Amino acid sequence: MQRIMVKNKTSAFDSALRFLGYRALSRKELTEKLSRKGYGSEEIKSVLERLETLHYVDDHSLADEVFACYKKAGGYGNLYIFRKMKLRGLCCTSRLSYEEEVESARILTEKKRSAMERSGRFLQKAASLLSRRGYEASVIAAVLEQEKERQEHF
Repeated sequence: MQRIMVKNKTSAFDSALRFLGYRALSRKELTEKLSRKGYGSEEIKSVLERLETLHYVDDHSLADEVFACYKKAGGYGNLYIFRKMKLRGLCCTSRLSYEEEVESARILTEKKRSAMERSGRFLQKAASLLSRRGYEASVIAAVLEQEKERQEHF
């Protein structure tokens, strides 16, 4: 009986390492993956503690990295970023400033301009796009106001 327990712990640890070999995972993601593989909660807890001790699992660093990736990629507002991070079990302590969010939304709108203008309802399409990408209402309003002014000049 004891031999089986040791084998399962090693196996759970090996499975966790295999999962982490593909990409960095949060505690929540790793717990879900190990649970689906059939490991018990005590086994998973033990493996996670060991992985944290070895610095293979670090939710704070991962959250910072994920936020930095979304910020660098652009085209996403705070609400979208927070929602995606929450799904991964990460707590986001950073946020885009209002100015960064407006600039990101403006750039996204500019990238998608030609496709949205063909429909003839540019402002509605832009508002919908920005909302789906997680921009706050005040940011969307600011970008749409800039677009109205731009249209008046042309």
